[in-house]
Amino acid sequence: MSILSLTALALAGQDVVSTDLTFVSQLDSNELQFEFSVPRLNSCGTNLYLVKSPTAEVAHRKQQITLLAFRSEATFDFHDSQVCENGYAVVKWVRARK
Repeated sequence: MSILSLTALALAGQDVVSTDLTFVSQLDSNELQFEFSVPRLNSCGTNLYLVKSPTAEVAHRKQQITLLAFRSEATFDFHDSQVCENGYAVVKWVRARK
């Protein structure tokens, strides 16, 4: 696979900006991922999103950013990879803004 192909894969999907969170949840069984919902349908046909991380530290940081946006009603942005997993769209990154 060429560098150009890898770059295209990394950029696949779409950025979702200025959205509101309707819930944030994490199952005790998996510390490397959590889920959230926003009032828009994704390419999987739901409003559910799954944030997956390579380490617990990264997962915790992403969840803290998401919870900050949820609690403070800050603007929430994220990257929808448009990859579906059990009805959830997989998220690459998250961001909270004022």
